[in-house]
Amino acid sequence: MKFRVILVTVLLVLMAATGRAAPSLVFDARTGEVLTAKDAGIPWHPASLTKLMTAYVAFNAVKAGQIKLTDKIRMSERAKKELPIRSHLGVGATVSLDLALRMMLVFSANDISMAIAEGVGGDLPRFVARMNAAARQLGMSGTYFVNPNGLPDPRQVTTARDMGVLAAAILKQYPNYAHYFGLRNVRVGKRTYRSTNTGLYRRLGAANGMKTGYICASGYNVVASADRNGRRLVAVVLGRRSSGIRVKHAVELLTASYGGGQVRQAGRESNPVHDSGGLSGTGKKIAQITNTPGRPVNLRRKLCKTQSVRFAVPYQFNQWGVSLGRYEDAFKAEALLDEVLLASPGIMTTARTGVLRVPRSKRTYIPMIWGADKQLCSKFCARMRSLNISCDLVPPQKMAAIHQQWKQERAEIERARQAKRKKARRAKKRKRVVLKKRSKRRKTR
Repeated sequence: MKFRVILVTVLLVLMAATGRAAPSLVFDARTGEVLTAKDAGIPWHPASLTKLMTAYVAFNAVKAGQIKLTDKIRMSERAKKELPIRSHLGVGATVSLDLALRMMLVFSANDISMAIAEGVGGDLPRFVARMNAAARQLGMSGTYFVNPNGLPDPRQVTTARDMGVLAAAILKQYPNYAHYFGLRNVRVGKRTYRSTNTGLYRRLGAANGMKTGYICASGYNVVASADRNGRRLVAVVLGRRSSGIRVKHAVELLTASYGGGQVRQAGRESNPVHDSGGLSGTGKKIAQITNTPGRPVNLRRKLCKTQSVRFAVPYQFNQWGVSLGRYEDAFKAEALLDEVLLASPGIMTTARTGVLRVPRSKRTYIPMIWGADKQLCSKFCARMRSLNISCDLVPPQKMAAIHQQWKQERAEIERARQAKRKKARRAKKRKRVVLKKRSKRRKTR
């Protein structure tokens, strides 16, 4: 009995500890003064908050005269394949940088983010290098970018503190572009898209936008700004369990910071500044929050049980790749992939990653990295072998063969589904005929 009590107590303590790992931060955008902070320095996946940096780099390029807001951004084949939120523009379609930024920031289009990266940076690796250079220049010491849209990658990491630094830099350096983050909708052709910040505007009249983000690993994130009595505050909220909770918490933090009451957080009042990285007291600046080294928290298994594994989509295969052994468990395959990527952050930074289910096999999974040239793949495999990790080069021809097998398998699955639907329709039709005959017999009696 005593053992059970101890076990329950330990479990409750652990649950409370995990509950506290949900970073938040509120600061004054003009002065950088932190009003409240909680776990603001621990690593987290940014998800679509990444697009704030994509916009910042684009603004820098416009300021430097490298591109104009009226210049055209082209939708490439690679950009078109960025899922799941897309702009519905076809390959080869062009839009102005101004419209592209609005599409990216209003409804978080992932394909447009990639198109902006390619249009502004020339290609993806150079744009990502600019993103990381800008992060270093701003002092975002806990941040590393791999792509411009925040799609899942274990190497893409940030902190609430760093997102606050970035938001403050955007608002201070580019006040003339602040309207991009507060747009309520954007029209593209005949389609009108609503802002992902709609819930924020509905709950807090003083809110004037910024950016939301979500992937399974990060949970629901938001950077929200508000203006009241000539004072602009920014709240950063990471790792919430739903979009509603994310918005509610941001609104509560902003309202409390404007003097509208206190917010209860993890069993204590959060008006006094508290931060696991060593910040205490009031009047401190964002830069004084300490970023804690370590691996980002991963909420994938808690929030997305049916989407826990980052599966590779074979139709994206078009270049060299590497495979990291075969596994009967998809979770183990993904765990190894994440370990490898976190251990080698500087290699294959802009390649695609995922777990491939071998075509025509239900229980064989291969952790894969692809979308790079032969030299980079060879360098990566040499490093993996030095760490005693199985690594094989996969040439484009083999990638094409996998793609072909996958297409055939998909076609067979689709044919089986159609046959099943056809059979169900026939059975339904027969049932209707039988019921009709019975009805006629009853009437004749």
